[in-house]
Amino acid sequence: LWILKAVREYLKRTPWLGGDPRLVIIIDEAHILLGGNQEAAVSEVAADPRAYSRHFFNRMLVEMRGLGAACLPGDQLPSGVSSVVLKATGSVMTMKETHAEERDVIAGTMLLDSLDSEDLARFGPGDAIKAST
Repeated sequence: LWILKAVREYLKRTPWLGGDPRLVIIIDEAHILLGGNQEAAVSEVAADPRAYSRHFFNRMLVEMRGLGAACLPGDQLPSGVSSVVLKATGSVMTMKETHAEERDVIAGTMLLDSLDSEDLARFGPGDAIKAST
């Protein structure tokens, strides 16, 4: 987390003229850092590092895009990633998903209808779908 904070501070100090992203940050198994759909409750009373990291990354995701960095959270369980992260993600790519709950999350994020959502369970090796907003 402190590495991401240092990167954010560096990008804030370095001018960017727009265009292509100047940095891509890939976060594999994103549910570990960004997990849970519960609100991050940062509190002075009880330390909760996971809540703090969720809160920090949710804010940073939107800010980093404006600074020219692309953040790519990757996970096999989209239901385990914060709904704030799913809403703030500009492009989504998915491969085969057989579990109905996970397909529902993907369908809601990618604006898939029920037939397209069912097709996700029938994908073969290497098949994928991408959507951008």
